Amino acid sequence: MKPDASAPARTETHDTPPRDVATHPASGPEKPADAAREQKVVPMAELPLPIQQEIPAMTIPLHAYSSKPRDRLVSINDRMLREGESLTPGLRLEQITKDGLIFSYKGYRFQRGVQ
Repeated sequence: MKPDASAPARTETHDTPPRDVATHPASGPEKPADAAREQKVVPMAELPLPIQQEIPAMTIPLHAYSSKPRDRLVSINDRMLREGESLTPGLRLEQITKDGLIFSYKGYRFQRGVQ
């Protein structure tokens, strides 16, 4: 059969622009922890100076890394911490890595070595 030339052509219109899959995951809204893990991690020395000055000095006598996250542990300033816990209000220990720690603070993610 031939298409009917008198029938109007079908066009689609979009009231909103198409969703960008990279910024709008299909699984729904991002959780804060998920968003933090996706942010770029910078060395602590590359943070803006005012932010660096707000972060307390850290003494790290114990750093225990394991391939099993539940077994990871660190002692900072006489406090034992596991991933997800806060050293001070707003300063969260996101991850314990083989050679350091990843923190989040005021929208920044940064790494601090344990040497």
